Amino acid sequence: MIPFVSQLISKNILGVIADYLKRRNIIGHTKCAKIFQSFGSFGSAIMLIALASLPDCEHPYVALPLLALYGMFFSGGICGFFTCILCIAPPFSGTTTSIAMVFGMLGNISGPLLLGVVSKIFEIQK
Repeated sequence: MIPFVSQLISKNILGVIADYLKRRNIIGHTKCAKIFQSFGSFGSAIMLIALASLPDCEHPYVALPLLALYGMFFSGGICGFFTCILCIAPPFSGTTTSIAMVFGMLGNISGPLLLGVVSKIFEIQK
């Protein structure tokens, strides 16, 4: 629940910041998408690594702020990824979004399947 609440709040804040930067011509559309996508990707990766290594049985409460920060960083990708999809072909934004979501779901499905296959192979070899 914590990551989703922080996403809800930070998506609105980061969206306003991205629009402000583009409207004032501080940065262009492409650079804005790249900056926010990098913010979302690298920040999420760092928070997941921290989430895997910092909390332990004696200090489980460390996980909650890390989950909140993960949600905040993950929502930065919305200003990057989804904006980029919409800029490819504005009249066909629904189609391009659907195609991108299909490929994203294929990646989400193939990851656990590949992990299952690899673990079965190593289990057989033992």
